[in-house]
Amino acid sequence: MRLWSGWVARMILALVVMVPVAAEATTWIVPEPAELARSADAIVLARVDSIRSVAAFDGSTIETEIVLHVVEAWKGAASGDRIVVREVGGTVGEDQQWIFGSAEYQVGEIVVAHLALGEGGVVRTLHMGLGKSTVDVAETGEVTVSRLRAGGRKERVRLQHFRGELDRAGVKPLGR
Repeated sequence: MRLWSGWVARMILALVVMVPVAAEATTWIVPEPAELARSADAIVLARVDSIRSVAAFDGSTIETEIVLHVVEAWKGAASGDRIVVREVGGTVGEDQQWIFGSAEYQVGEIVVAHLALGEGGVVRTLHMGLGKSTVDVAETGEVTVSRLRAGGRKERVRLQHFRGELDRAGVKPLGR
């Protein structure tokens, strides 16, 4: 009897382990810089001027509006333009909605944004957070772009190198 109950316990354990369970995960395929550049409707070096989250009239969704002031444009925009980027999610009062991997912007930060024009003329960050890179200006004046590369590694490149990548991808600033 003892042997039989041990066997039954092992079978029940095996069945419980094999029961499918819902799992949540996000898989990112990080595009190469040239592919990201070619697939963007606009590519800009910009300052984040303001951020405002807005709830749908029925409270079912929240979107965040990010206003970018374009400092330098390589594709789909011009220097001096103000672009309103809309991202799904945000915080309104006590309500918060968020999608893992969404682009995160901060007021005052300088960014390189690869943007996509969607339905109804809505501008979004291309490939979610992968389409937004942070720009740093060192005390020496050197400007670098921080971005995510294949394999999940972060990379910093000089702005001049980034401009060269765009040029090699066939993206040239207007007027050049």
